[in-house]
Amino acid sequence: MVSIDDWGIPGHSSSIEECKIVNSVGEVKNFRAVTYPNVYGMKAETEKILVPPNGTAILISKQSEIKYRNDHAIGVYLSPTKDPMMRITMPDDLEYDFEFGRPPGPGETIDRSPQTHRYQLKGYIFRQPKLKLRWWPKGWSVNQSGRN
Repeated sequence: MVSIDDWGIPGHSSSIEECKIVNSVGEVKNFRAVTYPNVYGMKAETEKILVPPNGTAILISKQSEIKYRNDHAIGVYLSPTKDPMMRITMPDDLEYDFEFGRPPGPGETIDRSPQTHRYQLKGYIFRQPKLKLRWWPKGWSVNQSGRN
């Protein structure tokens, strides 16, 4: 399931382009339609599947949420996830920082590839950690924004 907000920025809208789950035998379940549970957001979800103990499923989503040039986004996982990976697409005139919501635990690592904007936690995420993506214009500083 993917749920995002639409911030009402004139001439732009958010979108959910992909939301699917692939079970351990390769069967793919795609979302059927984007729904609008309220006036400010949208949601896409696949039908539910059962994942047996020690089984796996691959979750894939691609969404676009139009926001401001100095802003952030938060994401959460609703099920235990092994080796989560995030690929970030950002305009060239923005800088960003990304966190998986917690430092790596014993035996875990975070693979970072600044060139491809890909981040992967080699380990497990359980329900509560919040993924954080924060961005700002290149060269921006607190002093340039008029604040001290």
